[in-house]
Order: sequence, then C-alpha cells, then structure tokens
Amino acid sequence: MDFWISQRQQHLELNAVSEFAHGDMSYSLSEEMKQGSIIGNIAKDLGLQTGALSTRRARIDTEGTDKHYCDINPEHGELIVAERIDREELCGEKASCILKQELVLENPLELHRISLHVQDINDNSPQFKDEFITLEIHESSMRGARFVIEEAHDADVGQNSVQQYSLENNEHFILAANGNTVELVLDKELDREKKKEINLLLTALDGGSPQRSGTVVIHVTVLDANDNAPVFSQAGSSFMTELIPKAAHGGSLVSKVIAVDADSGQNAWLSYQILKATDPGLFSIDLHSGEIRTQRDISESDSMKQNLIVTVKDNGQPSLSATCSIYLLISDNLAEVPELKDISYDEKNSKLTSYLIIALVSVSTFFLTFIIIILGVRFCRRRKPRLLFDGAVAIPGAYLPPSYADVDGTGTLRSTYNYDAYLTTGSRTSDFKFVSSYNDNTLPADQTLKKSLSDFTEAFGELEGCSEVR
Repeated sequence: MDFWISQRQQHLELNAVSEFAHGDMSYSLSEEMKQGSIIGNIAKDLGLQTGALSTRRARIDTEGTDKHYCDINPEHGELIVAERIDREELCGEKASCILKQELVLENPLELHRISLHVQDINDNSPQFKDEFITLEIHESSMRGARFVIEEAHDADVGQNSVQQYSLENNEHFILAANGNTVELVLDKELDREKKKEINLLLTALDGGSPQRSGTVVIHVTVLDANDNAPVFSQAGSSFMTELIPKAAHGGSLVSKVIAVDADSGQNAWLSYQILKATDPGLFSIDLHSGEIRTQRDISESDSMKQNLIVTVKDNGQPSLSATCSIYLLISDNLAEVPELKDISYDEKNSKLTSYLIIALVSVSTFFLTFIIIILGVRFCRRRKPRLLFDGAVAIPGAYLPPSYADVDGTGTLRSTYNYDAYLTTGSRTSDFKFVSSYNDNTLPADQTLKKSLSDFTEAFGELEGCSEVR
C-alpha cells in the first residue's frame, strides 16, 4: 500500500515539473576554465530581474551526477564555473561533448534545461602505448618491405588530435603514414654483419596550438640470413703445405684447417670433409675441429707427395661452402723434396718478376728522358750564336788606333781614320766588319789598307791566319 502511494506521489511530481518546464538554453565554454569563470548571464537571457534569482531561490542541478559543475552568482545573475570541467573525462573521444544542467526556480516553480557545449583545448600530447617498440627484421628482406607500427593516441579530438608522424633521418628506413596506419618502409637492404641493431626515433605531432608531440624509440634487431660463405683463415690463401715425418704412426696429427663464417647462429656452424685425396685411406679429418690425422702408419710404398682437397660447409639453408687444397710431403729432410721450394715460392717469384719489370721500365724511361734533355740543351747552345748574328746584335770589340800609314806612298790617306770593330758572340774566325768612320772622306774602292800582323796583335791579341784586311 505504501509503495503504491509513493509511486503515485512521484507521478504527480513529474507532471507538475513538466507543467512548469520551459525551453532549453545553450551555452558554449572551453574545458579546463578556472573556477569562477563566467559562462553567461542567465538572468538576462531569461528576462528576469537580478534580484529575482535570489528571492526565488534559483539553483543549478546536473543531470545524472552529484557533481556541481556550475553555479549562479545571484548578485549579477551570472552562470559561473563551480568545478573543473575536463572534456576527456566527461565525453572521452566523442566529437561532441554536451553537459546537461537544470535551472530550478521556486515561487512559482520553473524548470529551465541548460545545455553546456564543452569545447576541446589542446591540453593533451600524443602518446604511444609503449616507450619502446621492438621489431625483428631479417637481413634478407627486400627493399620496399613494410612493417606496421602501432599508432599514437591523443585524448584530444579534431584538429588537436594526432595529425602527422615524423621519422628521424636514417640509412635504411623511411616512413609511410596513411590515416591511422603507420608503416616503416625498408629503403636500403640490411646487412647484419655491418649493423646488428638499429634505433629509430618516431615522433607523433598533433594540430593544436601550441603544437604538442610524443615520441617512441623503435628498436630494430637484424636477424641473420645465410649470406656469407665460410672462409679458410690460413695465410689468407686457398692452399697449404705441410711436412710429414716418414715414421708417422696412425692417428698422428698432420695438420689442422680453420675456417670462419661471418654469419651467426646455426648459419655459422661449420663441418669439414675431405673431398679428394691422393690416397683416400691414408688421412682423415675431424668433422668439427678440422684436425687432419693419419689413419695408419706411413709406409715406404706411400707416395712422397700427397694432395688433399678439404671442404667446409655451414649449416644454413641453403648451405654455403668453401674448399682448400693441402699439399702433404712425406719426408724427414727438406733437401729431399725440392718440389717444396717450387710450391712455396711460386707466388713470391711471380711478385718478384713483376717488381723487376716495373723497375726496368722506370729506369729505361728515366734514361730516355735524360738523353732527350741533353740533346735539347746542346741544340739550343748551337742555335744561340746564329740567332744573335741574324738579329744584328753587335758587341763592341777592340778599338783600332789611328796609326794607319800609306804603304805605297800615293798620298791617298789624307787624314786619319778611326774604325769601330764589332764581333759576334761565338765567332771562331778573325773576320770583323767596318761599321762607320769618323771622316766624311771614303777610301777608294781599288785601294787596300795593309797592316802588319804585329800591329793587329797589339790591338786584338794573337790572331792566327790573318795578315790582311780588305
């Protein structure tokens, strides 16, 4: 009976409320506004006097929660923020966030619904789920291979959410982001033997102002592929030479081959085997250590020269291998096996021959260059006097004193003549040239000046084979 009365009272109250309910009012505000911030003037919007809100005991209720987000300033009739409003807490990732409020007025009873549209601000940074992202990529992966990366999350919405991604510069990867899909694209093939691990920094950026960002480290582990064949380490060559005593017994250690593989894991597990032998029953090799031992005692009937071809294989798929030739000489004295010298020094002799050829060519080139230089210098020296003479370059010579006499007594020399003598450089004769005289009178063409050799000797020094000047 009491229950029925309670239900009836609630029904009557609801009918009374609906009878006095009025239209909705709507306001817009940003989240995280400070307490006391003004949302709007509710008294003015309702057409009420400022004091009416106080006399009618106006209050604000929030639908569906006991939290009191808004309040009324009765003195000014303003709707103000009472508590922190966090859009992400109220509405999560919804595009629209509306906070329902109710204004209750008494005397008479009135109910006004208020819709508060909470606007998002850029108060959250993009975040990745983990601080580190781990990827394992085979070094055999082809260029263009794609690897999906988990996207970042931003609690903000719209333009304030994640808008773009950025990958720091690196040698091997580029970034491809399309909508909510983020992928690493292999731009350069990996090589585990050069780099086993790669760390990349991925940044997510939102579109808010100021812009916010979040980062994550992508740790790439490069997995090995069987891309390297084993290599024998002995002296960096593909053959070996060993000397075996004639008295070696069965089981004696003869030699040991060692190979290495740049790969890792099972791709670097090596096994040895003899492919070919001069005497197949004389020697054996350990599968894993590479030790070569005699299977029986050495006898006089065994050939002095024994050749073995050893192969080593890795355990990769497909398996890679390498071979090595071993020359075994059964002897107690090196002098008994001249072939050993030939085998050991063939490569050295080849290198020595090359050096000798290079030296011979260098010396020949130097000698020819030297001969050409000498010939050029001598040619230039011989041409120099001719060039000087052809250019009419005269070098003053000795001065001839005015002591010529009329030998025939004809009286043709009526005055004293002075002559300047000029000789060319390099001249090997006693010839000289009359250039000018100091008298206007000239010597007749049919006359001859004569002077004794001793007179010339005094002026020029000794001149051989010349006694007359014409």
